[in-house]
Amino acid sequence: MNRDVGILINSHINGNTALEWLLKSMNDVKLRILVVIGGAKENICCKHVNNNVYKCYVKHNSIDMTGMICLLENNREIEQIMNGLPKRWFYIHDTCEITDRDLFVRRCIETKETTRLVTKRPSMNIGMYSYEDILRTKEMILKKKSKEKNMTRQEIEEQKKDVIRCEDMLFKKLMIKSGMSEVETLQEKFVYPSSNVQRIIEVYKDVGLKKYKANYCGLGGKVILDN
Repeated sequence: MNRDVGILINSHINGNTALEWLLKSMNDVKLRILVVIGGAKENICCKHVNNNVYKCYVKHNSIDMTGMICLLENNREIEQIMNGLPKRWFYIHDTCEITDRDLFVRRCIETKETTRLVTKRPSMNIGMYSYEDILRTKEMILKKKSKEKNMTRQEIEEQKKDVIRCEDMLFKKLMIKSGMSEVETLQEKFVYPSSNVQRIIEVYKDVGLKKYKANYCGLGGKVILDN
C-alpha cells in the first residue's frame, strides 16, 4: 500500500449509484481512498469503511469543492483515522470510472507535483494535488463552502454556474500548466442505472480513467441537477 498518495472522491448523498460504480472499478487499487459525501443529514467525519476506504459525511453541498473543504476542516481527525495523511491527493468526482487500475495507480505514484488531468481543455478540477498546495490555497477553497441548510433549486443552479466559472481555479491560481493525459470524447452516451440523464463519455487513456459528464454545455447550456 503506497501511503504517499491518496484518492479523494467528491460525492453527494444522492450520488450513490455513481459512487458505487466508481468504487467497484477501484477494487484492489493499492491506495487509500477518502470519500466525502455532501448533502448529508448530519456531519460524520471520518470512519473506516473497509480495507483502504474511508468515508466522511458533511451537511454542506459545495459541488466540486466539497471534498477539499472537508479535508481542510477535518484534517486532524482524518489524519488520526487514516493513520497519517497522504502527501498528494488525486482529486476525482464520483461520476468517473477507473478502466486500467495498474496504469491509474502507477500514474498517481509517478506524478509528484500538482498536475491537471488534461491541458487542452478544462480538467473539471480533477487531477493531482500536493497537500501543501491544498493548504496554500485554503482560503480560496473555504470561500466555496455552501450553506448547510436546504438550498432552493435556483440557488443550486446558480451555485453550479459559479462552479463552471471557477473550474480549475486552483490550477489557475497555482499557474499549473502540465497535464496527466490526452482526452478523447466518444460518440456514444452513457446513462447510469435508475437515471434518465444522458452523459457524454470522456476517455483519459494515459491515466486509465473515464468521466461520465453531464454538464458539458458550459454556461451557455444546461445545468444538470441530477447527480
